[in-house]
Amino acid sequence: MAAAELILTNGRFYTVDRARPWVEVVGIADGRIVALGSESEVRSAQPGARIIDLGGRMAMPGIVDVHNHVLMGGTSDLFELRFSGDATVAEICALVRGAAEKAAPGQWIMGAQWGADAIAELNTTEALAQLDAAALGHPVCLRDETAHNRWVNSEAMRLAGIDETSADPEMGSFGRDPKTGKLTGMMIESAAGIVERVAANFMFGIAGDELFALRENYRSAHVRPDYVKIFLDGVPGAKTAAFHDAYLEDPIHGCCFRGATMVTYPELIRWLGKCEAQNLSVKIHCAGDAAVTQALDAIDVVRGFNGPTGLIHHIAHASYIAPDDIARFAELGVAADLSPMIWFPTTFLEGHKEAMGTERAERFWPNADLLKAGALLAGGSDWPVIPNPDPWSGIEGLVTRQNPSGAFPGVSLWAEQALDLATAVEVFTLNSAKAIGLDKEIGSLAIGKSADIIVLSQNIFDVPADAIADTQVLTTYFEGREVYSR
Repeated sequence: MAAAELILTNGRFYTVDRARPWVEVVGIADGRIVALGSESEVRSAQPGARIIDLGGRMAMPGIVDVHNHVLMGGTSDLFELRFSGDATVAEICALVRGAAEKAAPGQWIMGAQWGADAIAELNTTEALAQLDAAALGHPVCLRDETAHNRWVNSEAMRLAGIDETSADPEMGSFGRDPKTGKLTGMMIESAAGIVERVAANFMFGIAGDELFALRENYRSAHVRPDYVKIFLDGVPGAKTAAFHDAYLEDPIHGCCFRGATMVTYPELIRWLGKCEAQNLSVKIHCAGDAAVTQALDAIDVVRGFNGPTGLIHHIAHASYIAPDDIARFAELGVAADLSPMIWFPTTFLEGHKEAMGTERAERFWPNADLLKAGALLAGGSDWPVIPNPDPWSGIEGLVTRQNPSGAFPGVSLWAEQALDLATAVEVFTLNSAKAIGLDKEIGSLAIGKSADIIVLSQNIFDVPADAIADTQVLTTYFEGREVYSR
């Protein structure tokens, strides 16, 4: 047994190793785990080590989040208005007015996040008039909870050069009042970027080959620029996700509208091949089942040309999947990036019901079917799409399929797709580490791995399932160093 510098003792350590799930003591040296076992096995063999007594608390490997937007999330938390997805027009406008009264002349008012089910309510000239009045002349840009769409005021549209004669941009649209045909400030998909580039062009940098060429400039021990993100479609609530079956008929899209992908099938194959040639894995945003099919088809073609690879591509969200495609995740070695944390009833889902009908909308997140088919399920927050990246609500939701916040009480979403707690923990630890190629380093407590450990306020295996979201992290160890204490 290697000599430990630090021993964490009197704990209930969950290792995420099914063969030996629990140990009492962890020994650490040079940032690595060097000993695991019982008090008698470890303490007696390490007479010179520093001892920290956990007081019987549960501890486990650090959470691995495979999907977040750090720049957007940090900016949003530090500088923007925050409001819940169920906020009314009046409540949103009251917050905007409060910010406008304090803002410097000409300052943009940025905020988030209105509900994905609120597009129809906001897409009116009456709602725009309320926002204009509240803004006191300031430009306003408010994101929805998917982060794909924006609601902006008239001053923001003026600064962005958008007026009644403006044609819809490719892969997006300017919202218009169904009654009058006038602009409402609703910016769908690529239209949102037109305004946000004017408001915050620090958010839009270089991309594609130009960015690839710089990747090694930023590589370090803890920064590994080895992934590429591709947006293949949009979101169901705005009818910009690509589906095999049509959305419900409406005055704007008419009959038989199925959405469309933003990247053609040949283009996707070309980019996947280019990325594999540079040892880059690809995370592909797919919100609709037709987008999932196209992504899997493209990966299949590239596999046919390139043969086996150690690269793991991700389908991000993997929320609506055609039944015949479920087995293909494992067959092609594709990870299902289960993010954001909405595998339970939410306003997201209410927006989907309005777009495609209740029966189809509720066939959302087939997690158990993916697991049975052997797919690698990985967990992420999609912060700040989910305002709080805390994983415990996501873990509880995987297990209960009910909303941990208390919203939609007693309602379960496709309950037979629930996962057991041990599997849910694996999704957010070892599975996620595998998905990003770091499972030899992190994701479980094992000899030789990085000593990334969290100490919890409660043993999540001892509490009712609907109390898992109440869990708090008391202490965080990163590479054996205490980096956080509540």
